[in-house]
Amino acid sequence: MSEPGHVYVLINVSMQGLVKIGRTQRDPDERAREFSASGTFARRENHLTVLELRAKIRALMASGTLPTAPHVIERAGAAAQNGKARPEPCTICDEPAPQISYFWPGGVMIRVHATCRALWQQERTRLD
Repeated sequence: MSEPGHVYVLINVSMQGLVKIGRTQRDPDERAREFSASGTFARRENHLTVLELRAKIRALMASGTLPTAPHVIERAGAAAQNGKARPEPCTICDEPAPQISYFWPGGVMIRVHATCRALWQQERTRLD
């Protein structure tokens, strides 16, 4: 019989596709802090699960905050910030340092992390 413990999943929003899945008998938040100290996986104060992010994305789309129509302009990396540090958080997860900006007519602008964008695109596809 296996010993009790926790399964955890960590993602790195700066490295799309990098996922750490593990098991620990200790507190999962303590384990996440250890990875955060390594610099590979950032510890976030306002972390959400994938299910919570998907629910938030659906609510933001329903409210019109996240457009469902295709964007007109996309900027990534430094171009997304016009060479300036942006204090605005990700529109989806409210965490700092989104890497991508999308623009629509009428001045609508959305800033997101790569991982948040991937989930948003999946949720938009479900609407089609």
